[in-house]
Amino acid sequence: MIVLWILLGVLFFLFLLLLCPLRAEISFQTEFSLSLRYLFLRFPLLPSKKEEKKEEKEEPEKPSKASPSGVQRLRSILKQQGASGFLRALFDFLALVKASTFRLAAGLKVLKFDLYYTVGGKEDAALAAQRYGELSAGIYSACGVLFQLKKCRKKGVCVDLNFNVPEDLVNFSARLSVRPIALLKEGIGLLAGGMPLIKMFLNKKDQPVKERKKGE
Repeated sequence: MIVLWILLGVLFFLFLLLLCPLRAEISFQTEFSLSLRYLFLRFPLLPSKKEEKKEEKEEPEKPSKASPSGVQRLRSILKQQGASGFLRALFDFLALVKASTFRLAAGLKVLKFDLYYTVGGKEDAALAAQRYGELSAGIYSACGVLFQLKKCRKKGVCVDLNFNVPEDLVNFSARLSVRPIALLKEGIGLLAGGMPLIKMFLNKKDQPVKERKKGE
């Protein structure tokens, strides 16, 4: 009985962890950066340290030979299932991905959105003024649609024109939030719905092709 209560306590604790929001912090100034925050943990994703090390040690890469295993596997699937069977499974999976994406987007929260776009007009003032009008209309309209779909308390959008700057400058930061239980639910749904397609690629039993004898 004690073991059962301990097991229920562990499951309840895991359920509470799945309810804690997972936050994504996005920013762009000179480069794009992305990091995830969960409780007191922070996981920087971009720019990654591996990419920085590769940039420091630039060595000529040796040309790698492309393995035809994927193409051969696809040909084998088409022989076994036929084009209609493979395409039906593929389209069903894509429809499942589309529905899952819409459900995740519905549960996504925008906690912060800050965009400051500066149009540089040092080289050509007339062209910069024209671009400023076009960009202002496009950016304000797009952000207006976004804020109608997603409520955001901390938001700021500004498009500016600076004749002392030669190039456009972008200062963007955003903070998004989603519950891990929603990610887990959609992930399980995608895995279950994509099993027919996965089985096609994992099935290694190819139907033998009968060779015709001479005179047939």
